[in-house]
Amino acid sequence: SAGLLFLIFRSVPFSAIWSSLRHADPWDVAAGLALAVPMTIISAWRLQLLLASIGVPVPLGEVLRINLTSSFYGLVLPGFLSTGVLRWYRLNRSGSSGAHTFAVLLLNRLIETTTVVFSALIFWLIDGMPGDPRVMVPLFGALLLGLGAMYLIGFNRATAEWFRTFLSGRR
Repeated sequence: SAGLLFLIFRSVPFSAIWSSLRHADPWDVAAGLALAVPMTIISAWRLQLLLASIGVPVPLGEVLRINLTSSFYGLVLPGFLSTGVLRWYRLNRSGSSGAHTFAVLLLNRLIETTTVVFSALIFWLIDGMPGDPRVMVPLFGALLLGLGAMYLIGFNRATAEWFRTFLSGRR
């Protein structure tokens, strides 16, 4: 993370960044901050519902605390996996088995990814499909196929069994 920040600040002058920040509309910044609070609570609520679905009742306040703590450490620890590992560790201590917690976190990430991909596709279409269609159409096609494959592997018993056999090397 520090190396990436170094490269960014080396190629983009800090004065230009500071100038852009000073020209930000304070009302837009306030609206962004105000929206961050309910979005964080809704994200924690989603995770709480997924945990409850596997029989692990964790209070919303605890899930919110774990999410916020994990996000904070994700800012200072290297790599994006650190947030997920910390969240898994903390939720595991709340009474869930390691496998169940991991499955819930994977499902949560799949839901988040699906939301981002479909939102991007919808706004790309609304915006008149900017960019080179020879790149964008195959990109969205690959993303949708990948998501479809993940849902098949995760929720279709026959596909999951084939995938498990494929990964183990047995034919």
